[in-house]
Amino acid sequence: MKAVKGNKVYTITETEKDSYKKKGFDITDDEGNVVENGLGKSISYDKYKELEDKCTALEKENEELKLSAMTVDQLKAYAADRKVDLGDATTKEAILSKFKETK
Repeated sequence: MKAVKGNKVYTITETEKDSYKKKGFDITDDEGNVVENGLGKSISYDKYKELEDKCTALEKENEELKLSAMTVDQLKAYAADRKVDLGDATTKEAILSKFKETK
């Protein structure tokens, strides 16, 4: 196994693993796959924000896909559970439109 941090790579034994992890080294197997991450890792706010935005977009897309796969009766029940006023919407397209309006 190896301890990797930046451009430093050390071949280590199992007994040395914890010591290197505490120093912030990632522990990899002999093929280079990360087995354990070093302590004290952080990411920049820009990277965090990028990932948060991506997560939000994927959650929205997932919700839309889930709703579009539902039947009219399922959509009505889903709307009732979430207290979404469907008004006079009775078709699948109209109900989906009401969900989009509420978001």
